[in-house]
Amino acid sequence: MDKSLSYGKAYDELPILSKHTSFLVNYPSFDKMNISSSQTKNEVARQLDNLKLYYADSDIGKMDGFKTLIEKYTPYAHQTKQ
Repeated sequence: MDKSLSYGKAYDELPILSKHTSFLVNYPSFDKMNISSSQTKNEVARQLDNLKLYYADSDIGKMDGFKTLIEKYTPYAHQTKQ
């Protein structure tokens, strides 16, 4: 779970607009705001919502490590992708 959230945090920290440097890519730039997604939240917020939904009432959700993990990444969860 920690590794997944750390990758989500790294994705959220990428610039909104980036230029591709490879000639193998068809599109010259990537805009994070135009990806096909129904989510308006950033990746960390999306993952935290799912973790809480599926594990909050289970034995995993009651573990101190799970609660610490949620607290660790909550400051990086935002309601927008920016």
